[in-house]
Amino acid sequence: MFDGYYLQPCTCGFFGTREKQTCSCSPQQIYKYRSKLSGPLLDRIDLHIEVPRVPVQLLHNRKAEESSKDIQ
Repeated sequence: MFDGYYLQPCTCGFFGTREKQTCSCSPQQIYKYRSKLSGPLLDRIDLHIEVPRVPVQLLHNRKAEESSKDIQ
């Protein structure tokens, strides 16, 4: 059984990203946001993976599509 959890890096979601938009959160806001996660909850998560944002242009790129027949 897989239980997946997603956590933004801060309230606005841009802390530590390489996006054009920068984080608008103060250090105090980031600390407060992250401190809401309890230690016992984080102790139960065995694998932590940082997943970067995918640019919207790549999500809408239709050229990379393959049909099911091509894949088979």
